[in-house]
Amino acid sequence: MGVDWADEKRPFFQHLGELRRRVIVCAVAIITGMIISYFFYDALILNLLRGPLDVLSGKEGNPFAVNNPLLTLLKSSNPQLEKLDLDLHYIGPLEAFLVKLKASFYAGFVLASPVLFYQLWKFISVGLKKKERRTILFYFPVSILLFLTGISFAYLIMLPTGLYFLIAVAGGSLKPMLTISQYTSLVILLSLVFGIVFELPLVVLFLTKIGIVSPELLAEKRKYAFVGIFIVSALFTPPDVFTQLMMGIPGIILYEVSIWLSRVASKRRKRALELT
Repeated sequence: MGVDWADEKRPFFQHLGELRRRVIVCAVAIITGMIISYFFYDALILNLLRGPLDVLSGKEGNPFAVNNPLLTLLKSSNPQLEKLDLDLHYIGPLEAFLVKLKASFYAGFVLASPVLFYQLWKFISVGLKKKERRTILFYFPVSILLFLTGISFAYLIMLPTGLYFLIAVAGGSLKPMLTISQYTSLVILLSLVFGIVFELPLVVLFLTKIGIVSPELLAEKRKYAFVGIFIVSALFTPPDVFTQLMMGIPGIILYEVSIWLSRVASKRRKRALELT
């Protein structure tokens, strides 16, 4: 009896077609969010971008300028830099417009994140068993929460504290002139990286539940993971030890939390297998 190659190829093309549909939905969601964000750029997003700088400058009137205890401690230890006169500048005729587009795209991406995570988990669930698909109801909201938590940590803690340290290292005799393009790129990069890093415990939990990783493997590869975390920190943060530690230490904590969650999930998985 011959092999019907058309039947064997059909599942692959079905998955490819489904991936295409979900990518289109994600693209439409991001573009919609970008358009909405573009119209709120001057009234909202620009103030949001300026938040960490306004904290350092002590400027009032920006609701996004939220202080943090670590920054307060650093500022009290250096009275000369307690109040900084910081502002954003652009040096090319297209720079401000391109930054507006970039910031609107990033804001649109954040606004569309519920749709993006939903489409991601729905696509992954196709290859799972019926019982495993139910866990998507847990992973979907938690993944959004962790992503937004990572962005908030970068925005409220990492950015103002890291910027203050870098300016303090430069010395009080030099006056910083920050271009809006470089500053915006830094805000977007760090926010996205932290948002993704904070997904680590959930990803490990999911991989443990489906049997791809184990807590023993994670514990065995701990030292390599720590080295990898600091390499990533060095790649995605400004070139100074302070900001690299501010990213590396939370990464290590999240990895340890991942091992603990993996142990819990592994025990439950073994019990479920014993009962079947």
